[in-house]
Amino acid sequence: MCEEGWDVESAGRVYVILVSTIIGFIGITSQVFVFWDYLGGFTPLGLTVLGTFNFCLGLLCYNYYLCCTVEPGSVPQGWEPPLHGVNVYELKRDTQ
Repeated sequence: MCEEGWDVESAGRVYVILVSTIIGFIGITSQVFVFWDYLGGFTPLGLTVLGTFNFCLGLLCYNYYLCCTVEPGSVPQGWEPPLHGVNVYELKRDTQ
């Protein structure tokens, strides 16, 4: 627990909710106040552009969810890079 009564997990949840709210707010208000009038409302062009925009917004939210919930992974225990082989490159020791 932190001194203020917040633990790291609770603070992380607040940040995720805050960022998700900001992403949703920007996505919805830009459609309502910018794109809708500019594209003429229920026109084929407007529906195509807004459909594509909402698809990309959905992908953004899904990838943000994955970023927050999926473990980053690690190098397997005991793994070592190959010392000899075709794809082994020597790095220069002095890179000036």
